[in-house]
Amino acid sequence: MLPRRLNLIGYVRSGQSLVNSNEQLKALENYCRDHSYHMTAVFSDAERAAFGLSQALQAIKKADGLIVYDCARLVDNPADTFRELRPLIENQFMHAHKKFISISEGFENVTTSGQANLMEVLNQWARNEETPRATYDPANHVRAFD
Repeated sequence: MLPRRLNLIGYVRSGQSLVNSNEQLKALENYCRDHSYHMTAVFSDAERAAFGLSQALQAIKKADGLIVYDCARLVDNPADTFRELRPLIENQFMHAHKKFISISEGFENVTTSGQANLMEVLNQWARNEETPRATYDPANHVRAFD
């Protein structure tokens, strides 16, 4: 039996990023195409801060999960990434059995090894109390940590 194709909600936010919303959306579309996923809706904070994220988190109740360009999309202040991200991932995704994909960091909990990798990185952040800075080349889907 063929595995069921994942239906994902996309979320883009320009904020302080050097990657604009259009570039983020293109990366999400490419990732979904390359992995045979389907993006059923895309939410953005272009009009009201944090409103798009709230909508996206509501929409994942009827989808398989969320895809973002990078984890900085999910927090207001990059310095608070670890403090805000870990409970969000654990509560909204891991405990709720929803998928989470962050293209730039290479995070995913779609596979068992991806789940283990994601939790190990979150645990490492807790031990080090700092977030590694990831760089991403959307043309090659390559990530590297500084």
